Amino acid sequence: MKRLRIIVSGIVQGVNYRFFTYHAAIENNIKGFVRNLVDGTVEVDAQGSDIDLKVFVNRLRQGPGSGYVSGLEINELQVDKNIKKFEIKF
Repeated sequence: MKRLRIIVSGIVQGVNYRFFTYHAAIENNIKGFVRNLVDGTVEVDAQGSDIDLKVFVNRLRQGPGSGYVSGLEINELQVDKNIKKFEIKF
């Protein structure tokens, strides 16, 4: 089990990136959240197995067809056993 904080940059707000991320998380058994940040980036807190996280992160790099991902900044966090689902924060 691993937990990552991912900051996604590019054209990622106003293009359904959070909903894309939510569906990718559900499909890959990822727990955590996604939210827009005031600087135009998107923050993802993702927790899951190494294999599931690798697939999930690759999906985040692709993004939805309506957006453009220019980069991911990934940092590892301490696993939080209290995280039970994935949600979109508004």
